[in-house]
Amino acid sequence: ELQKAFGIPVIGAIPRAATKNRRALLAYAIKRPSSAIMEAIRDLRTSLSASETRGRQGDGKDGTVLVMTSSVPAEGKTTSSILLALNSAALDKKVLLIECDLRRSTFRTYFGPRMELGLLHAIEQKHDWESAVWTESKTNMDIIFGGTSKGRNAADIFASEDFSDFIDQAKQKYDLIVLDSPPVLPVPDARLIAKLS
Repeated sequence: ELQKAFGIPVIGAIPRAATKNRRALLAYAIKRPSSAIMEAIRDLRTSLSASETRGRQGDGKDGTVLVMTSSVPAEGKTTSSILLALNSAALDKKVLLIECDLRRSTFRTYFGPRMELGLLHAIEQKHDWESAVWTESKTNMDIIFGGTSKGRNAADIFASEDFSDFIDQAKQKYDLIVLDSPPVLPVPDARLIAKLS
């Protein structure tokens, strides 16, 4: 119905996770790589890879930047972002997962409190942004937690040249950068972030 109404192809459909506990999700995905949700993520990754190949221009040295969003909260975008990054890292790709929701950070509910430094530190520290990166040992994917905006407006942060420069630097190091953004309807952040994807 969506394809008929808008003429835009649906490239994947992700079922609900079998666990409601966010902390248990990572363990479930690692232990059950053939589960329905991981097969759906694999299918999504394959569709994205095919569209990336068709859309790639130039010498292809820069990593791919993918923005994951939703219309409203609680539609599964963070879960999908994490599982897509996990699945891509399993292919020996260099993957960076970035939590771009500076208003409502949820990565800690999945991974625990791992880093004091967050995204704002990475953006501000042009030559030391990697100090904000935490590597998840079971999956070998790199993660930057959202943290807080330290009193700054989140939309202004994502509209800044500093954020764009940070993403450009990360693209030189990673094959895939997954940006888990806030939902589109409540705030403008995702539309600003999407310009870099």
